[in-house]
Amino acid sequence: MVLGEPLSFFLFEVMVLFLLVVCLYFGVRKKRLPATSVVLELTVFIIYGLSLESIAVAAGFYEYAPFTVEVWLVPLVIGVGWGVIGFSAMWFSDSLNMPQWSKPFLDALLALLIDLGMDTVAIRDSYPFDGQNMGMWSWGLELDAQWFGVPYGNFLTWWVVVFIMSNSLRGGRYLALWFEKRWLTWIYPVIALTVALPVFLLLLLTFAGAFDYRTLLLLVGVSIAICFVNVQGIQERLTWLRDAPVFLVPLAFHLFFLTLMLWRRLHLDSPGILLSALFAFALHHLILFVAGRRAHRVLSEIEAA
Repeated sequence: MVLGEPLSFFLFEVMVLFLLVVCLYFGVRKKRLPATSVVLELTVFIIYGLSLESIAVAAGFYEYAPFTVEVWLVPLVIGVGWGVIGFSAMWFSDSLNMPQWSKPFLDALLALLIDLGMDTVAIRDSYPFDGQNMGMWSWGLELDAQWFGVPYGNFLTWWVVVFIMSNSLRGGRYLALWFEKRWLTWIYPVIALTVALPVFLLLLLTFAGAFDYRTLLLLVGVSIAICFVNVQGIQERLTWLRDAPVFLVPLAFHLFFLTLMLWRRLHLDSPGILLSALFAFALHHLILFVAGRRAHRVLSEIEAA
C-alpha cells in the first residue's frame, strides 16, 4: 500500500490478486488444461490487457490514479483484472456444449457485464491527487456524459478485447490438440498473444468511428442470441468446490463495486449508476444460471435416454 493510497484502491488490489491466486489454484487443480497452459493463458491475458491499456493511456484516451505497482503507465492490478475476468469467463463457456466459434461471444458478454458494473463507480470513487480529485481512472468526461461518465466506446472495447483473445486462445488449443504435441501447450498462448494484439489494434484503427452505443447494443443482442441458441448441453456440471473462479470472480467484482457505491453514497447524485450496477449483476448471474440450467436439463434428457 503506497503512502496515502485510498483504502478502496488498496482493497481492490487485494481482491484482484486474491482472485488471481484462486484462478491459478483451481485451474491447476481442475486439470481441464495442462498446468503450463493454465499459467500461460492467465499470463498472456494479463500481458495483453496491460499492453492495450498502456497504449490507450499513452495515447491520452484516459488516465489512472496512483496504485501500488504500475507497469507501462498502468496499475498492475488492471492487467491482472483482465486476466481473471477473461479466464473465468472462458472456464464457464468451456463447460458448455456449444460450438467453439460461439463461445467467444459468451466470454465477451460476461466480461462486458462486469465492466458495466465497475466503471461508473470507479470514476466516482475520487480522492485528491496532485491538487485535483480523481477516481481510480478517468476519461475526463462530465459525470452525466454518455453512460454516466463512461464512454460507450469503452464498453465496446471490452467486448472486442475479450472476444479477440478468446478466439486466439481457443485457436491455439485446437492446434495443440490437432498436432498432439506437448510442446505446443507451452507456446500456443504466446502465439495467441502475438495474434491478438495486432488484430485488436487493426480493428481499432479501422472501425474506431463505429464505436458507439448502437454498435454496442447490436453486439450485446447478437451475443445473447448466439449463446442461447447454441447451448445444447453441458460437458460437466460446475460446482463451487471444483470451479470456484466461474462463480467467485464475477461475484467479487460486482459486490465490491456495489458495496463501494453504497458505502461512499456515490449513487445519491447519480441514481442511475445503482440501477446500472444491479442490472449488470442480475443479468450476469441470470446468464450463469439459465445457461447452466438449460445445459443440465439437456444432459439429463440425454442420460435418461
